[in-house]
Amino acid sequence: MLAIHHSNAGFHPRWVAYCEEQGIPFKRVDCHASDIIQQLSDCNGLLWHHSQMNPRDLLVAKAILPLWNIRAFAFSQTGAPAGTLTIRWHRSTCSKPLAPR
Repeated sequence: MLAIHHSNAGFHPRWVAYCEEQGIPFKRVDCHASDIIQQLSDCNGLLWHHSQMNPRDLLVAKAILPLWNIRAFAFSQTGAPAGTLTIRWHRSTCSKPLAPR
């Protein structure tokens, strides 16, 4: 399942609309919530267009995104889906299965 930070700003509304149109399973999460790690427990990816001009976003992102990378690495090391790639781009993180060679 894909997690999308619940916000009316940035790309969030477009991501939600795209997932709904394409039938992609997702859930809205609050990356600022104290239980964000639990909210992400059943997710394989996180879409969060956090603002580099918002101090709160920056503080939370610096705490959450490295944990997400560690979680994706540990997940791939336990044998759960074969080969997990973690991509961090513009301070966003996405985990997806690697394509077979």
